[in-house]
Amino acid sequence: MFDGMVIAFPIERIDGLGICDRSELMSVQRKSTFKWWVVGILGVWLCVVPGCGTPDICEDGYDEPLSNGTINPSGSICENDCECSNQVYWGRCLDSGEDGSSSGSKKCISFQRGTCQTPGQELSCLMPVEFGEACRDGVRKCQPDGLQSAVWGACKPRPSVEEKGVELCLDGFDNDCDGQIDSSDDGCQGICTPGEQRPCFSGKGKVNVGICAGGFQTCDKKGAWGTECEGEIIEEKELCNGKDDDCDGKIDNNLTPPSCGQGKQGSCAQAVKQCDGTKGWKACDITDYRVIFIEYEEKETLCDGLDNDCDGQIDNNLKAPLCTGKTGPCFGSVQRCGGSQGWLSCEATDFRKNFKKYQEKETLCDGFDNDCDGQVDNGLNAPPCGKGKGICFGSKKQCGGDKGWLDCTSRDYLLHNIAYEATETKCDKLDNDCNGLVDEKCLCQAGSTRACGSNEGECKQGFQTCTASATWGPCIGPVGPTTEECNNLDDDCNGKIDDNLTRSCYTGPSGTDGVGICTGGTQVCAAGQWGTCQNETKPATKETCNKKDDDCDGKVDNSITDCQAGTACVSGKCTTCRQPSSCRLSKCTCGYKCNKKCTGKFGTVCIKYEYKCKAP
Repeated sequence: MFDGMVIAFPIERIDGLGICDRSELMSVQRKSTFKWWVVGILGVWLCVVPGCGTPDICEDGYDEPLSNGTINPSGSICENDCECSNQVYWGRCLDSGEDGSSSGSKKCISFQRGTCQTPGQELSCLMPVEFGEACRDGVRKCQPDGLQSAVWGACKPRPSVEEKGVELCLDGFDNDCDGQIDSSDDGCQGICTPGEQRPCFSGKGKVNVGICAGGFQTCDKKGAWGTECEGEIIEEKELCNGKDDDCDGKIDNNLTPPSCGQGKQGSCAQAVKQCDGTKGWKACDITDYRVIFIEYEEKETLCDGLDNDCDGQIDNNLKAPLCTGKTGPCFGSVQRCGGSQGWLSCEATDFRKNFKKYQEKETLCDGFDNDCDGQVDNGLNAPPCGKGKGICFGSKKQCGGDKGWLDCTSRDYLLHNIAYEATETKCDKLDNDCNGLVDEKCLCQAGSTRACGSNEGECKQGFQTCTASATWGPCIGPVGPTTEECNNLDDDCNGKIDDNLTRSCYTGPSGTDGVGICTGGTQVCAAGQWGTCQNETKPATKETCNKKDDDCDGKVDNSITDCQAGTACVSGKCTTCRQPSSCRLSKCTCGYKCNKKCTGKFGTVCIKYEYKCKAP
């Protein structure tokens, strides 16, 4: 073995055997990690080198750096993986022991590179068995750095990742190096191939029995089976249609028959329709109703307390028999149905349905046979006449038929008592005109007296004396009512003292009431004394700029003192003055006075004035 030396031999070279050509001057320089073996046999030097094409610098790695050689390095003695790869082959430097143990020397195990189409493309690959990797899944790249043509780089071990998701679970590799590939791995359970389909049926019935039919599920892009079973037909609630809707192998069974409907109620509400196969539910007839309700009638005729026609009303629309025992206007009255008691004997209520004025005992004077006994207005209890006092007491009105009770006339009163007078003329100690007064024209006994007038308040009663003509004379000595005054007395004799007296008042300066803001008030009388003047408005102590006459002098906003210097009261507001140098039309703004001066004279007549403003 030659180590650390430069050797030059003119020897022949045989490619693949490491035999060097004699005519070639070959320099083999020892590098840091390379060992060269030169053996001379029969004048021929055999150069045992890794393919005669190793790179100048070789560090541990699959491809980098790569030599430009093309000879298969497999079987060559090596120390590093990169000695086993070139432009055509790739490999690894492995222990040469037969049992895989270290023998002190290593040899290349190399494989020819395959061609690829897209530089930079990466694909999964399977590590050679010879490499002895526990996890053979790897990845390779098309024409990595160092390769001069479109061939695959070395198959390098794939980093171990958790086996899950559609991409890893369908790539054919054991990505997590647990010895389980794709669907065999626990992490890939439930993952399917996108686009794959499988039969399905989500119903509870039997598939392909009755109306039930299976469908299919499609694997989506994420490797999951779709939630819908497309095209399936599952069981439905059994219907009356001649089909096995619930897929139990029986047609139209376990049905819940619908009510007969048709507006039937009451006892018929429990009646149900019969299934007629493909024709559906058959409409109910009288037989179906009588299965439930034996008294059923299509048109009700019985008065028995039952809803025989099942329309929700008991004993309705019946033809009732006529009432008996009454005549006249009661004819046509009919009996009432008493339910389970049958037809009832007619009562006042029944007769009034036909004749509203019916009375069991006639009391009305109306020209009708109200009690239907065949006689009009008989047996009545007549009301008293309008005059019921004096000798008219007990007189009764006469019935006038459809005109009702007639007002009593003088004839009626005379028939009652011959002493009746429409106007009293007699002094017979009788109330002849029935007005409640006896001998009212004879007002008193001559010479008798009676009090007159009122004793209320300040009033005093007088007295009257009966004259010889039996009439009362004038009231003598009464004190009558006067106008109510504030004196704690009832002057007008109405039972109220001072009677809520009020009067107008004003306590402001004379001449100011009703001027500007000034208004009068009101005084109320209490206990004979006038109270204070309330709700009056008197002049203010000074004029305020508010568009009002506060001091009630008849002028608005005059003599203003509350506006600050440089302001004046304009339209009820203190406004900043704009002081003109002269005035127009003899007027100045902001309270300034206009001073006119005659600048030109013609005789005694001023022909031109000059106006100037001066402070007020």
